[in-house]
Amino acid sequence: MTPVRYDNLASIMFLEPEVACVGLNEQEALARGIGYRVCRVNLEMAARTLIFSGARRKNGFVKMLVTDDDEMRLLGMRAAGVEASSLIESGCLTLMHDRSIRELVDLVHPHPAVSEVVQECARALVGTSVFSPAAFPEAMDVRRVPGLSEEEAIQCHAYGAASVPSYLASA
Repeated sequence: MTPVRYDNLASIMFLEPEVACVGLNEQEALARGIGYRVCRVNLEMAARTLIFSGARRKNGFVKMLVTDDDEMRLLGMRAAGVEASSLIESGCLTLMHDRSIRELVDLVHPHPAVSEVVQECARALVGTSVFSPAAFPEAMDVRRVPGLSEEEAIQCHAYGAASVPSYLASA
């Protein structure tokens, strides 16, 4: 029997809206000195959410952290809003198999479906999104956060994670 791995198990809160997460968040990546790329896409970017009304349509997002290299392996994923408990599954599977988010880009997603936001998030990170983050600054955000140099990493480990340089902590 394969031992249970806890790094790919999602935490899900069945609230209104639903909230789900798996893997590292930005603060954990910063504390470890890991360089990453991050993208957040609001659920309203999915055509399927057009049938929802009010806050149910507007409240929600998918956020992915990936390694800052050519592999772009998933480090963590967050989802909030309608179907967040289902949206997080692809992140769990990607983490479990230590795969690149490029596989989420190539995966055929149903249309229209809320899960298309997961694919758009991955596409935005690799630069192939059908939406331009510059055209939708309130609904999409893509950033790169550099990792620590070897000297900075040594300092952080010597003084604790709270000593992450200010230029990284504010990113």
